[in-house]
Amino acid sequence: MNVPELFPEGQRILAELEGLPLPGDPRFDLQASRRGVQETAPRRVEGLDIAGHADVLIAGVRCRWYEPQSRAGERIVIHAHGGGFVEGGIDSHDAVCHALAALAGAPVLAIDYDLAPEARYPRQIEQFIAVVRAVADAQGVGLVAERLAGSVGIVGGPVSWLLTDETHERFEVDDGTQLIALGDSAGASLIAGALQYDAALAGELAAQVLVYPGVAEAFTAEQRELGARFALTEESVLWYGRQYCPDDELRQSEPALNPWKGSFAGQPRALIVTAACDPLAVSGERLAATMASAQVEVVCVQYAGTLHGFWRRPGESAIALAAVRQAAGFIRSV
Repeated sequence: MNVPELFPEGQRILAELEGLPLPGDPRFDLQASRRGVQETAPRRVEGLDIAGHADVLIAGVRCRWYEPQSRAGERIVIHAHGGGFVEGGIDSHDAVCHALAALAGAPVLAIDYDLAPEARYPRQIEQFIAVVRAVADAQGVGLVAERLAGSVGIVGGPVSWLLTDETHERFEVDDGTQLIALGDSAGASLIAGALQYDAALAGELAAQVLVYPGVAEAFTAEQRELGARFALTEESVLWYGRQYCPDDELRQSEPALNPWKGSFAGQPRALIVTAACDPLAVSGERLAATMASAQVEVVCVQYAGTLHGFWRRPGESAIALAAVRQAAGFIRSV
């Protein structure tokens, strides 16, 4: 096979992973990896400003609401972070959510779902659906959410009136607001799974953005070669899957875990983003083709020179920023 080449910024990401044990390796320490992901969260994009953000509790789930300086239409993005279901959170993806809110002119609601293996499938999917429903049910009346300790709340810009009291935030959700689900890696898989888990969800989402989704299937020989070279092996993907759901048979048979076993008919329009040096790019492309065959409006785009994990780095990667700008444009078109 012709192995794609990494551009310099992709090489920098790969260098950060050099020498680190991958999931599935006996030397891999999940707690240390979690700390590393949080402590090395990418920086925000300079010059992209929003009105503010607030950490709140919605449907019993910790979330972070990013409010743009001005809204370009009635849309809200509901974000599910990547991290193999075992790590990451609203801090690890703060930079990309901040940039999305600014560029899309839409609030971004980032969900801090419970991590595996402490919480197993379907906990994460049920949390995601609960938050989507809470926002959908708030149309026309506004969403009141408990502010979490330590959150300063949204205090600046044109939305200062959203601050209700010392313990709660009120977010404007107008009638007819379009909800867009967006996730990367495990977050993208979570969205794909949620649409299979609860068919009614398709009618509540106007669109979906799936960034290098890891949809369950065995690696081909080419994927194994890419994974070995670019730090995402088949063994690692299998390890992640077993933390999320340890039942191998269920992971293959249940559509919410393996969407190929379900139906894509009636799903919302989609943008799928892949990376050329990612073994999961094949899954994203196959997912797009399957959606198209089911008459779902879908666009699939691949970014050259980069690898799995690039998306959350728009403050340090021109490729990531370009991808975020494309996603923002797609969101504005909904």
